[in-house]
Amino acid sequence: MASDIDSAAAASVAVAAVFAFNTESLWDIFYLSSGVLTTTVAFPVAAVFLPWATPAMVTASAATGFLATVVAYFLEARGLLAAVEPGWLAASGLGYILWGMAAAVVAAVIAALVAPARAGSP
Repeated sequence: MASDIDSAAAASVAVAAVFAFNTESLWDIFYLSSGVLTTTVAFPVAAVFLPWATPAMVTASAATGFLATVVAYFLEARGLLAAVEPGWLAASGLGYILWGMAAAVVAAVIAALVAPARAGSP
């Protein structure tokens, strides 16, 4: 277990370093970190109050929310999402958060269908 946590921490530091070297300002890091925090933490926090939420749903939602937010951020920063986003969303520059949140919700639903709750759990 500890080696998994160490590996995840090392991977996170490596990803952060790559991102830091490929950004033009601290604002990029601020915007991305806000989006990642929103999409990665939203469902796990909500799951505390949802009796039907399972660990598989929380894990799938957090991992997918993180990955989708990072990918959508770079696509939006390069102007590649403007063609599929409504004008008001593209103008806000925050569409990557909605894409990440949508992906997190879809991942939670898929996890619920693939790994249903065990018998006897709420």
